[in-house]
This record gives sequence, structure tokens and C-alpha cells, in this order.
Amino acid sequence: MIYEIEEYLELSNKDKYNYLKKRMISIQDELKKLEDVIIQDNLFIKIYTLELSVRSINCLSYNNIDYVGDLVKCSEGQLLRAPNFGRKSLNEVKEVLKNLDLELGMDVVWPPCIIQYKDKRFLNEEGGV
Repeated sequence: MIYEIEEYLELSNKDKYNYLKKRMISIQDELKKLEDVIIQDNLFIKIYTLELSVRSINCLSYNNIDYVGDLVKCSEGQLLRAPNFGRKSLNEVKEVLKNLDLELGMDVVWPPCIIQYKDKRFLNEEGGV
């Protein structure tokens, strides 16, 4: 419920407090939704567009990590076990993810259906899903 200024001024202090508390919770919920949308958008970024070294991009691509969404599902240990992927590459990846407000080992729903249909990795031998 949103009050007009005159109505708000007529409320008791307790009612004003409760009203503002509800509005603040509502605003926090909206901010959380917006943050989730921004994170979801960042998951669709292709790895080769990030400011990573050629070595890091090649190592990630070789391991079928093509999107940021693929990358954030990996743990540090998984990346370090990949051939030719060392500490320097790991630190480089972590810094790029930090700039996107993401991190390794995130629990995200990935891959989304929209990519599954467009990306050949998700198709079976007959070409269908």
C-alpha cells in the first residue's frame, strides 16, 4: 500500500515505522531480483570475449568451457587439474570473474534451455535434443 504525502503525515509513528519497514523490504526484494538478472546476463558471456590470455582461453575451450556460466560452475581444483592450466591462469580467471561480481564454484542453473538448443554440445547424435 502506497500512501499519499498527506495520508502518510496523518499516520501514527508506529504505523509510519511499519509502513517504511515494509517499503524497505519491498525495495530490497526488487534489488535482489535486479542483481539476479545481472548475474544471469553475465553467465551468457562467451569466454573468448573476456580479457584473458590466449593460453587461458585455449585451456578453457579445450575443456568445453565456452560461457561464463560454464566457468563459474567449476571449482578451483577442477580448473587446476585441466592440462596446461596453472595458478597464473587461475588467478587471471578469478580476477575477471570478480570484475563481473561472480566467483568460481557458484551454484547456478546452467546451461539454460535457450543455449542447449543452439549449442551443438547439447545435441545427441541424431541432431535432436
